[in-house]
Amino acid sequence: MGAMVFVCAVAVRSGIAVLGRLAQILVPVVILLLTIIVILVFPDIELENMFPMFENGLLPSIMGAATPQSWFSECFLMAFLLACH
Repeated sequence: MGAMVFVCAVAVRSGIAVLGRLAQILVPVVILLLTIIVILVFPDIELENMFPMFENGLLPSIMGAATPQSWFSECFLMAFLLACH
């Protein structure tokens, strides 16, 4: 909730173009850091440890996460649209 309030405050104060420029700067940095983390952790990954959680496959987990993700996406979109109007 605090992150959405911050996004709204920045959008109201400086406009939505500033958020777009900030995303252009931060997204490559975040992707680079996540890639480095995955590369460093990759030798220690044991896929056999994931089978009790995913014994019916990955689809039940994805289906269970779809509803909360759609709700969060709607709230995030409304934060952008309401702040700019």
